[in-house]
Amino acid sequence: VGITIRPGRTTTIKIGDHVPGEDVVAAQIVRRRQQVSAIALSSDKENQGTELVLPQTELSPKIMLAGLPNAGSTVLSLFNPHDETVLVKARGIRANGSFDIQGLEEIAVKPYSTVRVAVPTKAKLGGHAIELFADKPIAATATVHTAKDVAMIGRAEELVRPSAVPVSIAGQNVQLTL
Repeated sequence: VGITIRPGRTTTIKIGDHVPGEDVVAAQIVRRRQQVSAIALSSDKENQGTELVLPQTELSPKIMLAGLPNAGSTVLSLFNPHDETVLVKARGIRANGSFDIQGLEEIAVKPYSTVRVAVPTKAKLGGHAIELFADKPIAATATVHTAKDVAMIGRAEELVRPSAVPVSIAGQNVQLTL
């Protein structure tokens, strides 16, 4: 879909209108000139909330998804922007080390597609992390469903200089995962 954005303006696109019948998609933003920024708001069908999804500005063959909750089910969404199939391996990381997640040792992601795979509950991540290894750079998120919430987790960036994470406590239990 080609879109022109006038200077100083915001344009909102309902992605589902352009890909009817698709369960999961990735939006690839290509800037022709000037500057542009993008975010996505993902609303679940159960009306349990809307999640802000930030773009992954650099695709990578190694992605860390950190801060997974202790409870609930986790689904990985993997995007392959290449013209050939990419193979992805998922490893769990816990306090006592890393391990292959059974059934997710070789996930095939077809060219120019996004695939969703459920993380088996027997993986017992214990609220830690999943590390993805691909044979070419990809983008990935994890969607976690609990009894009361749906959360999206994006790639954890390596902090190479002083960084800040602004949060509003306002009576909420905010967890910072390092």
